[in-house]
Amino acid sequence: MTTQVTVRPGAGENLEAAKQTLIQGTGRISAFWGLKEAMGRIYGLLYLTPGVLSLDDIAETLGMSKGSVSIHIRDLERIGMVHKVWNAGSRRDYYEAETDFWAIAKGIFKYREKKEFDQALGSVQESLRMVEAADPTHSNATAEFYRRRLAEMEKFFATLDQLVDAVQALTELRVSALAELGRDARDDDRP
Repeated sequence: MTTQVTVRPGAGENLEAAKQTLIQGTGRISAFWGLKEAMGRIYGLLYLTPGVLSLDDIAETLGMSKGSVSIHIRDLERIGMVHKVWNAGSRRDYYEAETDFWAIAKGIFKYREKKEFDQALGSVQESLRMVEAADPTHSNATAEFYRRRLAEMEKFFATLDQLVDAVQALTELRVSALAELGRDARDDDRP
C-alpha cells in the first residue's frame, strides 16, 4: 500500500514566504546583537535549508556578492554559527547552520565581549577616574551626579559580565553533563 502525501495548493509559496520572513528577521536580530545584518540573513537561509549550501548558492539566493558572503561566512564560522562541511568530489566549500542555540549564544557572547564590552567598561572606568581627578574633594554637585551615574553603569556592566560568564559556564556544564550521560549509556550497554 502506498501512502500519498497531499500538499495544499499554494503551500510552496507560503513556505517560501515563511523562509523569507525568517531570513529578514534573523538579519534584524543579528543587527540587535551588534553583528552585521547580512550575517543574520545568511544564518537564517542556512538554518532553513535542509542540506548544505555553497558560497555561490548563498550569494545567488540572497542577492549578495560572493566576496561579501565569503567575508560574512568567515565571521559566522569564527562565532560558531555556521560550519564548513566537506562534500566528497567537490572543490567548493559548503556550509550548514549550527542548531544548538546555547552554543551560538556562547559564541556571540565571546565574540562581542572581547570586541566592545571591554571598550565600553574601560570608557566608564576612565570617565570615573577623570571625575575623581577633577573633583577629589567631592564638593562639586555635577561631579557627584556623574559619579553616581557612572557607578550605576559600571555596576551594570560588571553584572552583565558575570551573566556572560554564567552562560558560558552553563554551556560548559551542559556539554560535560551530556558527555557524561553518553559515557554512562555506553557503559550500561556493555555485557
